Amino acid sequence: MAGKYRLRATLWRDREGVRHRRGDVVTPPEEDIDRLLRARAIEPLGEQAQVEGKSEVVGSQAEKSKAEPVAPQNREQSPASAQALERPKNAAAKPVWEAYAIERGVENAAELSKDQIIDAVNALDAK
Repeated sequence: MAGKYRLRATLWRDREGVRHRRGDVVTPPEEDIDRLLRARAIEPLGEQAQVEGKSEVVGSQAEKSKAEPVAPQNREQSPASAQALERPKNAAAKPVWEAYAIERGVENAAELSKDQIIDAVNALDAK
């Protein structure tokens, strides 16, 4: 599975001490690839992504088919349906808040900091 991977983690230092940031293309040591893939710190590039990504999609679709059916999501939710979503704790990680904000209808949540996301959600709650 050796090859090039895109870094999904915010920051990673390879064994030589070189710093890599999210989005960089890296070639991690063979013995670290499985661990980094499981941790979702890296994602395959090119042909590897198509082959490995396909198996992930099939696996995730199988898991979804076992789960309860979910109603289509409406970007403009009523206050009652907005409260049906469980609000994360303030100490929750940014990706958790980001997903919650997107579900609530904050369109640019990926570009905001965690504090800005919380403020945007609080503004939605105040309406």
